[in-house]
Amino acid sequence: MVSLRVHRSLGVFSVLFLLLIFTSSGCKDDPVDPVHGGDLWGTVRSADGRPVGGASVYLAQAPMYFSSPVPFVMDSVTTDWSGHYEFGDLDGENLVVYAGKWDLSGDDFSAVSPFSPSFDFAGKSALEIWNPLLMDVQSDGVVSGKVLIFDGTQWVAADSVEVTVERYRGAEFVVAGGARSGKTGDYAVPVVPTANCIAHGSRIIEGDSPFPAYLAGDTPPFFCDGRNLVRAPDLLLREQAVEKPAIYIYPATAGRFRVELDLNHRVRMTRSIPAYGEGWKVHIDEDGLMDGKWDYLFYEAALQGAPLLHEGWCLAAGDREAGLERIVRQLGLNEHEARDFLAYWLRRLPRSSWLSVKPLMGPGLDHLVRVRAEPAPDSMRRFWLLFSPAERVVELPAPVVEPFVRRGTVLVEWGGAVVPPAP
Repeated sequence: MVSLRVHRSLGVFSVLFLLLIFTSSGCKDDPVDPVHGGDLWGTVRSADGRPVGGASVYLAQAPMYFSSPVPFVMDSVTTDWSGHYEFGDLDGENLVVYAGKWDLSGDDFSAVSPFSPSFDFAGKSALEIWNPLLMDVQSDGVVSGKVLIFDGTQWVAADSVEVTVERYRGAEFVVAGGARSGKTGDYAVPVVPTANCIAHGSRIIEGDSPFPAYLAGDTPPFFCDGRNLVRAPDLLLREQAVEKPAIYIYPATAGRFRVELDLNHRVRMTRSIPAYGEGWKVHIDEDGLMDGKWDYLFYEAALQGAPLLHEGWCLAAGDREAGLERIVRQLGLNEHEARDFLAYWLRRLPRSSWLSVKPLMGPGLDHLVRVRAEPAPDSMRRFWLLFSPAERVVELPAPVVEPFVRRGTVLVEWGGAVVPPAP
């Protein structure tokens, strides 16, 4: 009898203990009405409506100052047993999420959801809900689309463009297939699996020139169900924006200067401060102050095609600030100029795992934009840095950079552009 009472007591205690655990966990993780603490949350479900635990949920954003519409993954979380996920402390615009369930090997998805609509959290406190729905991965999809290029007046079909369809696999991009556009600009890529995809296109221009360039562009993301024909958004090969070339001049003797830019036929000026007109005419103090207002001459330009460069550096995400400072100091910027450069560019770079950095300088830069100043400077250093996002390290030979010696009247220019990866 004693033994029986002990077993009964233990049984009642075990039931109560399990009930307590179930009740407390149900309050926190109930997939129907979870208690949330984040800004963006929801429940990942399978096609038949069941919650999916252990799924990966990815938060991505298209950088505000990057001309491409492609979102880059910023963060990820794993769903709990009830399929619940959440992201907190969000700030920014055009945030999207998607979910995937990895296969047993951990090499690829066995199921994936489309991207969510975009969420905006910039400058406000918000709460949003999105419940991703997973689809089993199939591999019989076909992606078709059209490539267009701007001829100066209108968008026209672009032939002979190498098009690559890439899919999101976690935080990285994986090539799903490729094709070349025809005379009508149309292309088709078969055997594309179920995935969120983008189409990237590129074409070499002036390939026989000493200074070749390439046109490139990306589509916004689209979803391929892996079963049917899907039409991708039009792939637009746009002009390449060059941001904030800044021209500093430190005269040996204060006085009036005239500065003019000779632009290549593939280059057009889009902005200038002070107004360029037929050239800048400014009084420059010995410390570089221009007309008592400006530290440098500012302009921006649009290029028909990005310069095709093969030397540079590849920086990991965690080394961007220190790495960029090393690079621009190696290229000849002083502390003040380097500080201006970093303040402008660090917040404009794409958020990718790696960043390739390629310098355009010397004859290659003069081929596009040549600077003429009167009185002429005694020493000059000009460079633009071309930045491209990458999901893995890019092996690049380091350029040979001659030391920059400042003597007499000094002219320094830095600028940059975020460009699609080169073909």
